[in-house]
Amino acid sequence: FCCGMENDRQIYSEGLSWPVSSLEGSSDLTELNRVAIVLKMREARKARLYVYSPSHLFCDILCMVLQTRYFRTNLGFLSEISDQDYERMCSTERASSLNNIIVAREIAFGGVSDPQFREASIWFN
Repeated sequence: FCCGMENDRQIYSEGLSWPVSSLEGSSDLTELNRVAIVLKMREARKARLYVYSPSHLFCDILCMVLQTRYFRTNLGFLSEISDQDYERMCSTERASSLNNIIVAREIAFGGVSDPQFREASIWFN
């Protein structure tokens, strides 16, 4: 389940793309990029169970960030960047050069076996 996309009412066969950043000249996150990111993040976590320990508030709802990953888009191609590279880029580069960076977080709003909550979801930027 993916969330955080602005325009999720479009028809999927239209080749969706969503703005990644509100900054000028922002890149677009295509449906293919989005699926590739979700697959990479789910592969990294596999079927690992977790103990739900809320660490953040999102819209006044307790949640837990399971993982955060950083990706760069360049002419439609997607590559993952390390946490250290992302932090270095944030501290040394101009904000406009970060427009092609996608931050993806896997967030859980409840325990694995709690039927009241959906499975963990991926949120972008």
